[in-house]
Amino acid sequence: MKSSTVGLSIISLSTVVYIFVEILRNMYHTSRRNKKKTFWSRLICRNSPIPYVAFRVSLEPNLIKKQVKYVCKALVPEWRHVDDSELRVERVLGGITNRIFCVSVNKDAPSLCFRKVLVRVFGAEGIIDREKENEIFEQLAINKIAPSFIGEFANGRIESWLEARCISIEEMRYPAISKAVAQKLAILHRFQPQGTRKNLEESPVWESIYGWLKEAKVALKQLENTELDENRRLLLMQIDLFALGKELEFLRDSLKKTPSPIVFSHNDLLFGNILYDETSGMVYFVDFEYSGWNYRGFDIGNHFCECMGGTDNGIPDYTKYPTEEQQYLFCQHYLAAYEGLKDVSLVKETDIKSLMIEANRYALLSHFYWGMWALCLSIDQTVDFDYLLFGVNRFKEYYRFRDQFLKGP
Repeated sequence: MKSSTVGLSIISLSTVVYIFVEILRNMYHTSRRNKKKTFWSRLICRNSPIPYVAFRVSLEPNLIKKQVKYVCKALVPEWRHVDDSELRVERVLGGITNRIFCVSVNKDAPSLCFRKVLVRVFGAEGIIDREKENEIFEQLAINKIAPSFIGEFANGRIESWLEARCISIEEMRYPAISKAVAQKLAILHRFQPQGTRKNLEESPVWESIYGWLKEAKVALKQLENTELDENRRLLLMQIDLFALGKELEFLRDSLKKTPSPIVFSHNDLLFGNILYDETSGMVYFVDFEYSGWNYRGFDIGNHFCECMGGTDNGIPDYTKYPTEEQQYLFCQHYLAAYEGLKDVSLVKETDIKSLMIEANRYALLSHFYWGMWALCLSIDQTVDFDYLLFGVNRFKEYYRFRDQFLKGP
């Protein structure tokens, strides 16, 4: 009898401790969220109506889908009383930073506002300012540039599902799709986030890359102290951060000769972040986690680089970089949309050629940006992607194209 009473007491105490820990954990995430908002929210004057729950979705394979259902029921209107068995969770492939899921209601319920949503569980912790991203994403959604922002949880958000498909790498260079992307990008570049923007003489991209250069030193040091197979050891030996730091200074000085306006940029227009509606011919951009003020040339040049792929196997194919003809078409339609011209033939030839040179030169900065980003994440074992291989190859692409793109006035 006594041992039974002791056992029940232990169980009761454990339950109380568990509940207390969960309360503290939720209070921590809520206060952390509010604290993080202090500066940025004042900057853009945000008073967000977006529902929020202080819950972190686990990245453990055996828990993540169940917890995705939990945040959906907590945040999606009219889903609170939907049984777990009536929710279908499917992994959406293509991203290498986040875990993305399509969650749909199986039962026939035509009255539901949302029958299908996209759940984005954030990765790359510490690399991206997620609070800032969500603040901007809300404004993009309001302006119909991004999908609707349904709800936010501690390490992710829920968005409306777009009935469109991801384009393929090959389709990025198809004329019809390339024109549509160029026009959409021009609209994005004219977007002005709410609040006061300082007049930027330089893009914040430099600060990001120099910060990642420091982080890469730590990451590569950790890799050196781990057991690596011969292939990864050889990859590691190809990275000379001191030389890359010197090269970054050279590139910075070189790009000063090719000014590029600072606009609100997507910064990550790879094939997986471009959706295409075959019925309407419209394209949509998703994944705005790297968006922000940046050089126009970077955003266009980065899109050209993404035509080479590499986000699937870590190995870009330089032969797929857009041809001069493909670049011309893209830049012509971009400028026509940006300037509000009804006829692309009204775009000046000199302006098109100038933008092509600008985009190609800033494509070199894109290689540096993603190369250094990949080195920082090379110690991440939670994603099935070889960041180290990708980083090494992006720097190889930089050197492959450097002299070609920087030649001339």
